[in-house]
Amino acid sequence: MRDARCHPEKASHAFKTTAESHILDAPALHLQPGNGLLRKKTLVPGPPGSSHPVKGQVVTVHLQTSLENGTRVQEEPELVFTLGDCDVIQALDLSVPLMDVGETAMVTADSKYCYGPQGSRSPYIPLHAALCLEVTLKTAVDGPDLELLTGQERVALANRKRECGNAHYQRADFVLAANSYNCACYITLLLYASVSPLQNESVVPREETPRSC
Repeated sequence: MRDARCHPEKASHAFKTTAESHILDAPALHLQPGNGLLRKKTLVPGPPGSSHPVKGQVVTVHLQTSLENGTRVQEEPELVFTLGDCDVIQALDLSVPLMDVGETAMVTADSKYCYGPQGSRSPYIPLHAALCLEVTLKTAVDGPDLELLTGQERVALANRKRECGNAHYQRADFVLAANSYNCACYITLLLYASVSPLQNESVVPREETPRSC
């Protein structure tokens, strides 16, 4: 069986080496070496026996995003994404693996781990804005086996990865954009490899095929 997560190893490695070592937990808790631009403080610990999610798992979080002055700019009651696939901003992709399921944490992140110098229109984030993210990790489950997905489900998944790549590209975050586009291409290639040439036309509607790869 094929692993559900994508494998654009070069892009993922560049992403990890530039950012992953920079996370700091709150001073009162475990402190990791870093530059102080990305901090995580546990507000409510997870229940006894809970564990960290791992790369490739699909997680669901309750996310509340605020500016440093306390202005609430976004709330997502159930944000779902795959860890390590660059589906979300780096601040989330790097901090959630340090949380237990059931934990609520406050993540404070410099703009380089959020929306960067470009900011964002939706949600509205000013240029170069640092953010405060209140994150509750609700669930973490293994991702689906790509070989068990239907053709339409694979197309939908590939398109979601492509849209993530477009969002990163618009923020000039080209490494993360390439990672997302590679994921979309990987899923699409698996789809075509699993069917005969005569089946391709009926399994993958031409207008729905990801177009950015």
